[in-house]
Amino acid sequence: QNEASANLGHAQRRAGNMSSQRSVLQEYTRRIVVLGRGGKWQQALQILDEMHQAGIQPDVVACNAAISACNKMGLWQRSLQMLANIWQHGVEPDVVTFNSTISACQKGRKWELALKLLAEMRQCGLLPDVVSYNSTISACEKGQQWAVALMLLQEMHENSLRPDVISYNAAISACGKCRQVQPALDLLEEMRACGLQPDVITYNSTISACEKGQQWVAALQLLGQMNEFGPWPDVITYNSAISACSSGKQWAKALQLLDYMQGFGVRPDTITYTATISACEKGQQWIQAIRLLEEMARNGITPDVYTFSALISACEKGHQWEMALYILDRMSSFGVYPDVVTYSAAISACSHGANVEKALQLLAEMWHFGLQPDVVTYSAAISTCEKCQEWTSALSLLDEMWRYGLTPNVISYSSAISACSNSGQWESVLQLMADMKQYGLQPDAILYHSAINACRNRQQFDHANELLLQMRYDGFEPDGYTSSATIGAMKLAQSSQWLPQQWPLEDSTPIGPQGPQGSQGSQGSQGPQVPQGPLGPQGPQEMWNTHRLPIPAQCGGTSHMYPAGQQIPQPGSYAYSDSSANGNKISRHWAGNL
Repeated sequence: QNEASANLGHAQRRAGNMSSQRSVLQEYTRRIVVLGRGGKWQQALQILDEMHQAGIQPDVVACNAAISACNKMGLWQRSLQMLANIWQHGVEPDVVTFNSTISACQKGRKWELALKLLAEMRQCGLLPDVVSYNSTISACEKGQQWAVALMLLQEMHENSLRPDVISYNAAISACGKCRQVQPALDLLEEMRACGLQPDVITYNSTISACEKGQQWVAALQLLGQMNEFGPWPDVITYNSAISACSSGKQWAKALQLLDYMQGFGVRPDTITYTATISACEKGQQWIQAIRLLEEMARNGITPDVYTFSALISACEKGHQWEMALYILDRMSSFGVYPDVVTYSAAISACSHGANVEKALQLLAEMWHFGLQPDVVTYSAAISTCEKCQEWTSALSLLDEMWRYGLTPNVISYSSAISACSNSGQWESVLQLMADMKQYGLQPDAILYHSAINACRNRQQFDHANELLLQMRYDGFEPDGYTSSATIGAMKLAQSSQWLPQQWPLEDSTPIGPQGPQGSQGSQGSQGPQVPQGPLGPQGPQEMWNTHRLPIPAQCGGTSHMYPAGQQIPQPGSYAYSDSSANGNKISRHWAGNL
């Protein structure tokens, strides 16, 4: 009896110790969970270290809580390290462990690792659930792997797992990011066939797919379905639909959608107005674009740099270069400062006013404000030089692109060749054509005609004939005038027994990445006259007053532009002068055809 009593007391003490250990473990786990929810992942991991130091073995629940803390912060590397530590400490991971780690990889845009973890689950004898697949599909969506996302969706069906709305939303979004419109529309229909009700996220993702695929009609049809059957469209829905109209150059429909959404009680935001202004820009409706900016101010909606970039581009498309420069000057009064896209649009606008000095000034100003001009910026500046027949400045800018590590594209070369051709610089034209070939750029028929005319006008008939042969070799057929005029001029020269070997080039300049070390800059360009626009011969101030945008009183209106006469540091070798002017079946179908 005494022995039995002793055994009972030992068992009770042991049970008490085990109960106490469970309580301590549960308390540690609770602290890790609380810290993880508060985003304090470092403190959560410190709790695990305290447990090891106290001789308490964390269980899988405590480890899952620590991985979840890292997952909430998108720390995929830490999550993977924690998963490896679990194995080392003899803890068997479960489905929750893998799901948290896959979710961390999804937030870190590591779709390959997410796929590997999904496969590793099966190797460990664990069956992935819907959450596992949803996180992996979302990882593929962020990695723009639409084909893999559809394969995973098909795999769910094959493993007797029923995809939910989240599964389809992630797969549709993956299709949208890759401009796969038809698969996205098919997935929407498959949802309905499976008895799932699409939510607003589903429709937003599908309309966004239509926008990226330039299918504005399909986008508006989906919007109509929402208005008729639900769910109710939100501001993101309208933004995507308006962007789809913008991509399809349907500016009038974009304006209608802006009216509709406000009529249905949906308040537009900055993105809404920017997308609508962009639609007007593509439709060359610059006055409508300015009115939209005024409407933003009345509604208390703050424009951003994208808004102003679209507005300046709209003025550029409408050949309102002075208005474009005026808006650029007024941006700072809204607390918004131009970026590379804004400057590129403004420089492009200068080409319509043949204002090469201002274009070069803006290019130098970009460097001063720490902005790196890109190929589009330089191409716009070279195009301005072409319009002003400033061939030396065009070649200097082309050379500057190489020196700053930018590779000129076809547009850059086309403008430079046209500038040289219009100025009779046939040797420079031939060198530029050779450079294009050397750097893998294919001249088009227009360039060939320009080069042939440059040679013919300087009576360089041998070169003109060679260009004609090269043009045909590249698959372009010269027009009748170019061909007959060149051949006729050659026959005339031969009949008079006069065929010059070379025409002297004045101020000839080497071209290419090892090209000129300087340029004479712009010479003798005349200030352009005020353009005759829809409002008559008005200057920028008068046009702005006609469509005036109220400037907030708290904004000082101080311009960031340099005043006339103040020099801006020049990064290049050119010169400028300052200017103050300014079911199942469908997903299987797509998976099987990838």
